[in-house]
Amino acid sequence: MLNRRVIWLAVILRLGLYVFLHFSMGIATSGTGLIGKRGGDTVAYFQAIENLLTHGHYTHILNYLPAYAGRMPGYGAVYGLFRLFLSPTLAYDAVILAQMVLALVALYYLGLLTYQLTKRRLVAYAIMLLHAISPYGAQADLFLLTESFAASALVIGTYYCLLGVMAPTRQNMLLAGSWLAWVVFLRPYMAPLLGLWPSVHIYHSYRQQSWRQLLQPSVLLILPFLVVDCAWTARNWLVSQQFVPLQTAYAGIPFPDDYLAARRFAAALGEDPVEWNSTSLMSWLIRPITAPQTAPQSWQLTQHGTYDSLRWVRQQLQAPPPKVLLSTDPHIRGNQQAAAALRRFHDAVVREKPWLYYVVAPVRLTYYLVLTGGGNSIFAWPFSELAIWQKVIRLLFTCTHWLLMGASLCSYIWWPQRASTGWLLVRVPPIFLILLFVVILRYVEARYFIVVYPLALLSGTVWLIHLAEHIAPRLFMAQKPE
Repeated sequence: MLNRRVIWLAVILRLGLYVFLHFSMGIATSGTGLIGKRGGDTVAYFQAIENLLTHGHYTHILNYLPAYAGRMPGYGAVYGLFRLFLSPTLAYDAVILAQMVLALVALYYLGLLTYQLTKRRLVAYAIMLLHAISPYGAQADLFLLTESFAASALVIGTYYCLLGVMAPTRQNMLLAGSWLAWVVFLRPYMAPLLGLWPSVHIYHSYRQQSWRQLLQPSVLLILPFLVVDCAWTARNWLVSQQFVPLQTAYAGIPFPDDYLAARRFAAALGEDPVEWNSTSLMSWLIRPITAPQTAPQSWQLTQHGTYDSLRWVRQQLQAPPPKVLLSTDPHIRGNQQAAAALRRFHDAVVREKPWLYYVVAPVRLTYYLVLTGGGNSIFAWPFSELAIWQKVIRLLFTCTHWLLMGASLCSYIWWPQRASTGWLLVRVPPIFLILLFVVILRYVEARYFIVVYPLALLSGTVWLIHLAEHIAPRLFMAQKPE
């Protein structure tokens, strides 16, 4: 169906990008001995497996009940499989290699998915090659985090679901459902797709089939998840006597109230709500040494949230805790007062600056979620310290990412032609993620969008092609659907 030479070219380009990133991101000189990098949440996924092997309890924090169902075992299971016969370091490398291999397989399936939707081989080749050289997707394959497996599994599952929608068979539906079940066990916030995929099938075929013919494939789509999740839910009930079908709040991590309030306040202003972004207001609140430009600006202040009051909150958040904490300790009272103050500041933003809260902030959060991951982190050094050729590469990757993801965002607002039902499988998941993190949760991290990035890339590229065909139709007359 697809040209083997193009497939191998895409594979070679992706492998070459892995090698480039291995050196440019500082992995080769990090001294960890790994072929990839650990992420901030890596310990939470893998420590649960270590505790299971050592203590017989699947939890990343022993004797802390919410952590016993804090991480669904979709990622830890892969690590645990390798950990049975490898040391932790070698098991880390094995997981990263598995991520790269599955990403290469998903690259091929992305081409198949594109061809099924467009019936144009050149479009499929273009999207495969664009994804192959995208550092945003490739970086995820080098990190010990769930996004790589989830993105690959979602592409493969979407392809089989599309086949199942077009011609329902037990094999296609079970394959699609199995991949989707793994996606949810990797990233639980993708659970609504368990309703989307059957709905797309029913919407596509309800005029041609009886309800019995409609329901059987729909049940097969969700059956793999139901089987595995019933076992997971039963285990959680036995351990904690609580009904936890997915995972506990905040993945079972005991975040302090003042930290969560600071995150919520920063997001209300449209600031990047993560403290590791050294240019964000959140970094100014949490970390003692920050860039001067991160200090609160005049447009971020309110009657309650003045500069002096924010400085006081900052002092409380950064105060070192005593070695032994008592319930009456001044440190605890200070944290409680800081959390209450930040909640008042948040409410003041909503009340005094509705345009900022309801319009500007969601736009800025969308930027942080969708547009910041292109080339910002492909080098281990700040932009000002890069050589000219490194700056050119970073700017090239960044501008390409902005173009394609900007087109993707435009495609969710306006599609140049009537889309088939199958496009719902591709276009709805990114829209859902944006609404979930930007509008509902108001908390974003650039890596969250990686899960749907291949689907967004597909939508954005096809949208650009349709737009170009409308603007200059003669240039595209030779390339028609096959």
